[in-house]
Amino acid sequence: MTTRTTDRPPENESLSEALVAGTADVQAAIWQHPWVQSFANGTLPDQAFINWVGQCGLFIGMERTALLVVRSYIQPGELDDLLARLIEDAGSEPRQLAQQLGELGAPVPTHPWPACLGYGSYLQVCAHSGLVKGLTAVHAADSFYLNTWSRLLGSGRPESRYRSLVESWGGDEYRAVVDGLSACLDREAGPPSASTLAELEPVYRNVGLWELDFWEMCWSGQNWPGLQTQS
Repeated sequence: MTTRTTDRPPENESLSEALVAGTADVQAAIWQHPWVQSFANGTLPDQAFINWVGQCGLFIGMERTALLVVRSYIQPGELDDLLARLIEDAGSEPRQLAQQLGELGAPVPTHPWPACLGYGSYLQVCAHSGLVKGLTAVHAADSFYLNTWSRLLGSGRPESRYRSLVESWGGDEYRAVVDGLSACLDREAGPPSASTLAELEPVYRNVGLWELDFWEMCWSGQNWPGLQTQS
């Protein structure tokens, strides 16, 4: 595991930049994961994609709850606008994903698998821990997602059935939202002091590890023990 080797980040590095840099090993593991690699080269099995679509729809519902909690701490302003945008998207995306499952002839799942439930619950716990920790967790989830899908943006064919998903989570519009979250986190949490990093780096890393485990769950079909993959 690669972690920061000094007590202080490089000069002029913001908190959000320091958190991203401190979890570069996790992001690299996500990029190298078989689900992501097979998506990039066009060999992703249909079942792995179905697993991801179904569980992603359930996760987004849990993430929406965390976003609502974080938003409850703040007053109108830039951060409120960004969170409102993410909350609106989280209300519509599960329906879009369910439609995609229908086009694939797959049922819409009603129960989250272990990594989905754990990841969504962790975001909610962080949100209930206060504005800074909640915002750190939200920023981490969106940052890992953006960095993964933006790297895949050039991989898919324009006519691919996956193209709209890649463009939604890897394009400039989503990047602008994540950049806005970065700026808000930097303002709310302050400079990346040793004490701030000690408090927030574990949150950021845990989100990244849950994100990695989510890809593994979808790749291998990690349902609850004794249950069929499609239950």
